[in-house]
Amino acid sequence: MHKKSLWKFVSRIIFLSYLNFLPIHANQLKYTTPRYRLGPGDKLAMKIYKVDGFSTNFQVLPDGTINLPRVGLLAVNDLTIQEAKNLIEKKYKKIIKNPIVYLDLISTKSIRITITGEVNSPGIYTLSNSENSNLSNLDGGETTMTSYQGWPTVVEALQRAGGIKQTADLRNLALKRYSYKLKSNEEIKINLWKAIKDGNSNQNPLIFDRDIIHIPIAKSLKNEEAQIISSSNISPSTITVNVIGEVKNPGPQKLISNSPLSSSIFSAGGLNNNRSNPSSINLFRINLDGSINKRTISFNPYVDVNDKNNPVLRDGDIVLVKRNNWTKTNDSLKNLVRPITPLLNAATVYRIFGD
Repeated sequence: MHKKSLWKFVSRIIFLSYLNFLPIHANQLKYTTPRYRLGPGDKLAMKIYKVDGFSTNFQVLPDGTINLPRVGLLAVNDLTIQEAKNLIEKKYKKIIKNPIVYLDLISTKSIRITITGEVNSPGIYTLSNSENSNLSNLDGGETTMTSYQGWPTVVEALQRAGGIKQTADLRNLALKRYSYKLKSNEEIKINLWKAIKDGNSNQNPLIFDRDIIHIPIAKSLKNEEAQIISSSNISPSTITVNVIGEVKNPGPQKLISNSPLSSSIFSAGGLNNNRSNPSSINLFRINLDGSINKRTISFNPYVDVNDKNNPVLRDGDIVLVKRNNWTKTNDSLKNLVRPITPLLNAATVYRIFGD
């Protein structure tokens, strides 16, 4: 080998060896995929090298044990596959000289996780390697079907919980995972916004049995961000808003998620121009504690989406379009004279109130 090439080769070996001794930053360890641990429902195949009569397929029983030929029950719950293999070899050494055990995982158990916070259906969920999920809003009136194949990630977990709410903070998700080393939960911070916007798969880790996912409330959310999130596969694609009052077709309106106030009014057929008061539209929103927040908005349909004149709506909002002053007076007059209208004509009423 040429001296120059030899020196490059040696330098590379030294550099790689140096990397092996570099300290690893704590954040890198947070996203390390943990070793798979056996539990009830796992199916395995066992074979002992050059020993007939011991090959078998078995399933981990509800109590975390397996039943093997000649050795009986063994507790394998929470063991890695390698740990279970070592345990089986140890047991068979009592009846076989230097047994070499092959242990393969045929199919995996379902995992149970907990999801809390800003999802449409928080709770405890069971996930497998193949699931169909419905993204639905609080009223259950709109659903979007999603499905996946393979080991579930955080995104699939959120889909299973009905998708996120419009108030979710995707930059600060908390994934709590049990550490077998520390014998307690460790918290991993996840920025799912990076996964959605930039395709950063590191921010969408695999989930495992006992994981707890918490989605906090966003302190603020830009309209551009809200639109990107609403068009993603972790958010229901539609919302329902009730529009009442002086519109042409009042009632529930099904809208695209994160639609502005103008969309709800146009969906309801538009304002009753001779009766409505666009400068005093009420927006009612139910808070998490059950209280109702009321806002009065001076509506302008010709402006872009903004919090003052054309705010983004949420599922379950109520929009009330009030009557203008002339309509209020006219309606009051009609109610006043209604009992005597069979007796008086319009000219008579005009003379009475005109004097």
